[in-house]
Parts: sequence; C-alpha cells; structure tokens
Amino acid sequence: MEKTDVGILFGSKLGEKLKLCPLYHDIDLIITVPFHLKKYRIRGYNQSLYSAEDILTVIDIEFSESELIRNAATESQTKKSRYNRYEDMQDIFNVVNLEMLNGQHILQIDDIITIGPL
Repeated sequence: MEKTDVGILFGSKLGEKLKLCPLYHDIDLIITVPFHLKKYRIRGYNQSLYSAEDILTVIDIEFSESELIRNAATESQTKKSRYNRYEDMQDIFNVVNLEMLNGQHILQIDDIITIGPL
C-alpha cells in the first residue's frame, strides 16, 4: 500500500459516514490543513489533501485547499501531548479570506496519523 493510499481509503470511509450523520448534512466547505513548504518538500504530499479529495467523491461539497496559510514550520506533533500540540499550533495559521468563511459550516481535514485518537 502506498503512503497516499491511507488518505484515500480514509477519505472514502469518512465520506460514507458523513453522508449518514445529520450533523454534517449542511457543510458548506471542506478545507485542508496546509503543510509548511519545508515539510512538503520532505514528504512530497499532503495526506489530508488525499483524504479530502476522496471525501468529495462520496459527497458533493465545495472544496478549497487555499483558505489557510501556514506561517511557520513545526516539529512533528506525533509524540507530543494534546496540550503541547495545542501550544505548538498557536499563531501558526492565517485565514486568507475571513469574510468569505464567516458564517459557513466548515469541515477541516487534518493529517489523521499525526493527531491520532484523542
């Protein structure tokens, strides 16, 4: 299995679950959490983008990968506590067009392997 296949499999499974859950029937937009360019160059892909694209094959929702900008590179969050992840991510992102997003029901897709279970 390719590394990107995990995101694709997750996206299709999540899309099926979202279709069944009333809380997600009025989503206006799906956005992904961007990588810093440095990390993208190392990894070569953004797993959350693959997940989001496959969710879109199951449910028809608008998608954008350019609504957030990552201001700084961060260390891997995988071995950090929930609180330390929270602290590390303060002021890391900027919203490109806040007025456009205001009042919208947004589903944000992040790298699922980094976050893991809460």
